[in-house]
Amino acid sequence: MTDDSRSSDRNSLDAMTREFLERGGSITQCAPGSSDRVVYRTGGFRRRPAGTGKVTRETAAAD
Repeated sequence: MTDDSRSSDRNSLDAMTREFLERGGSITQCAPGSSDRVVYRTGGFRRRPAGTGKVTRETAAAD
């Protein structure tokens, strides 16, 4: 049962890889080990402070 799941996953991965390459994508194989040039972004989404942001119909009508 586990082998069937793994082979299905592998076939799916192979199909996605072929499609990616057909669309002009490229795969870069890096040397093993750490890289000093990797930049990691942390964070994500922040909430905007109240009172800033998009203008709504109500605030546009009040002006």
